[in-house]
This record gives sequence, C-alpha cells and structure tokens, in this order.
Amino acid sequence: MPYAASPVILVEKLARFLDIEQRGLHHLRVEARPRAGARLAEALGARPVAAASDAYHTVWDAEDLVILDGHPSGAAPDRTLVFARSVERLARAVEALAGSPAVAAIACDEVTVALRDPGEAPAPASRGLVPIGLDRPEQRGALRLERTASGISLVQERDFGGRVLERHELPPAGDRLAHTRWMLAAEGFRGVLTDRAVNALRARGVLRDPQRTASRARLEELLAPHGVAASDPLLAFEQHAGGLCVSRDQGEHFWLGPALELEGGVLPRDGLVPIGAFSRGLYFMAADGAILADDGVVERFVFADSWRIFLERFALGHEAPDVIPGWPARHRASLSEDVGEALARALGVPRAPELSDRTQSFWTSDDLVIWSTPAYLEFCVSPCILYADELAVIEQALAWIQTNHPELSIERSEASR
Repeated sequence: MPYAASPVILVEKLARFLDIEQRGLHHLRVEARPRAGARLAEALGARPVAAASDAYHTVWDAEDLVILDGHPSGAAPDRTLVFARSVERLARAVEALAGSPAVAAIACDEVTVALRDPGEAPAPASRGLVPIGLDRPEQRGALRLERTASGISLVQERDFGGRVLERHELPPAGDRLAHTRWMLAAEGFRGVLTDRAVNALRARGVLRDPQRTASRARLEELLAPHGVAASDPLLAFEQHAGGLCVSRDQGEHFWLGPALELEGGVLPRDGLVPIGAFSRGLYFMAADGAILADDGVVERFVFADSWRIFLERFALGHEAPDVIPGWPARHRASLSEDVGEALARALGVPRAPELSDRTQSFWTSDDLVIWSTPAYLEFCVSPCILYADELAVIEQALAWIQTNHPELSIERSEASR
C-alpha cells in the first residue's frame, strides 16, 4: 500500500514517529475515525508539520502532544491518533470530538484487567461525549469524562441489553488503563453443565460476549443460502455457547459460535456447520449434534458426541485436539495399555457420562479419576491415565494393575503445586 509521497517525506515521517516515543508521548492516546486531525489541531493548539505530511499522513505538533491523521502502520488510513503526555490533554481532545461524526477509543501501554460476572454489571451512563465502535461498528457505548477532586478521568463503556459489558478507565495519573469486563461465562452454565465444569470455567476466566450471539432467526438466515437446516443441537449450542472466547497461554484468542463462523466467511462443508476455531483448524457440527475437528491435515474426526460433552471437556482445558485436558490432582500414573474400564469396575469407580462418549471415557470418584484417552491423542499421551490427590489411592489402583496386568508398563509423576 502507498505510504509516502516521496523518499524525503518518508524519512521525515519516520523521524516524527520515532520522536513520539522519544518524547514520552506514546504511552497515552486517543484514536478516532474518520479523520479529525484538523478539528483537533485547532482545538488543542497544535501546529502542522508540512515536511512530514502528504496525502497518506498529516502531522500536527504541540509541546505535549502529537496529532496524526493516518495510522503510523499505514493499515488504517481513515484514523486520527492523538498522542499526549497527560490525561487532561486527551480529555480536551475528546471534548473537541463531541458533536462530530467521529467514533473513538482510548488506549494506554499499561493495562490491568478485571473479570466480573454479568449479574454485577452496572447500567450504562445516561450520556457520553463520543460514541465508540472504532473496530466493530455494531458496538454500542460512549466515551466520557469524569471530573473528581483528584482530576479528570476518561471512561469508555460498551453496553448491551441495558448493561455495561466492559469499561476502560484512564485515571488522572494516566499510569494504566483499567479494563473491567462483566463477561465471565461460568454462571451462565449453572444448571446446563456440572458444577465442576462451571467452577473450571470460572477459574480459567472464560468469557462470553452476548453481542456475538445470534438469534434463531439470524442463524437460520445465515444457513439458508447453503441449503443447511439449523438442527436443534446447533440452535442449542448457539444459545448457550455462541460468543464464548478461549484465551490460550500464547496470547491467542478463539471464539465459538456458528453465527460468528458463518458471518466470518467460513462455509458449511458436506452438510456440517462450522461452530468455532482452534489453533490449527476448525470445529464443525453434524445434524445429530456430534462435533468434528478438521485440521486440514488428517481426515475429519469426531471430537465429541454432543455440545454438552464438548463444553464439559472444554472447561477442563481440552478446547483443541492438540491440547491435553488438565485434572487438578497431585499424582498421576500413565499406563501402556487401556485397562480403564476393568480397573474402574474392580475399584467401583462410576463412569462420568458428562465427559464420556465414543471417543474417550472418564470414570470419576471423590479421590480417583481414570481416563481412557482418545485415539487422536495416541501420539501425545498414554492409552490410560490415572489421577489422584492421595498417594495411597494411586498405590491401590496400581496394586490391582500389577496383580492382574503385570505386563503393563507404568510411568508415574507428581504435579508441582
């Protein structure tokens, strides 16, 4: 994409962009769309920098701020950025945007995040100065100023259904942006999944954005051009899990929901409907509710027999075929053959139907978990794994194995806590 009108202007631009950081102005900023640089420069007393300006970027400068039309990356030419040393100066920029066609957002290099239950969410403020929706135009909410004895704060809220979904607050000191999200998914699954799954979802901080969930009519509308009917399991999954967000340790984010996938351009395949992504592929749902994984390498395979089983295992961390579910136990023993069913019968450990299906089985009690692992994990884990907190419980199970299956090899480990 074009970036500069000439080599000379390119050098001037790059020098100005570097100068923003060297002057300590990069920490706090406001972004707006469409371009509003001239309006802001007049309100904030910034001077044009002709040597660094062209059709792609326009620069204005003041002692404690820089205004830039066009993103420095070149990727968002319709935006204006205000880099400032203080929250007070950014507040003046927001005031100057009021009444204009602009939508805006605040940003800061340091961010703290707090996760809350949707039931605790406050009602949105009655008024704001500038609407939000910079990256997602469908978002509702506003950016406003709050004046207190300690100074001016900038508050940006997104709301949906009469409640605040998330709030970004930049306090007078401008040292960090406090991001509060009233989108914890756990309590929404109370009575749908087991308490174990609900507690695990809460512990993992799994979120759900209700604005990313579609109605039955919308989902049917999205499927109609492809000649695929919205099955009852698909509608139930959209109702309960549409808009779920998975965050991985590597910083990746994956969203679940048939409507999200279809709106994003992922098409049904062989009558299967896309319902979400994982790190190396996609999930699809069949008409009977079975969930299949497709990584584009091996043949598509069944990952779970139903969306409830999928979510129960998802809560334990098994959100992708290449991710081993975690079980919070101190002791673990891996067996070279699958004797899970026989061991469970001998020890009186019941099968956990909420976790088990044709792909794998779990037997759980208060002190022992037996897992017959799925075929798609055969290169990653042993055919059968035992988990227990108490060493004596593992010893009892291993004693039965050594008596009845002495040919098995056993690998033991202890988790660090």
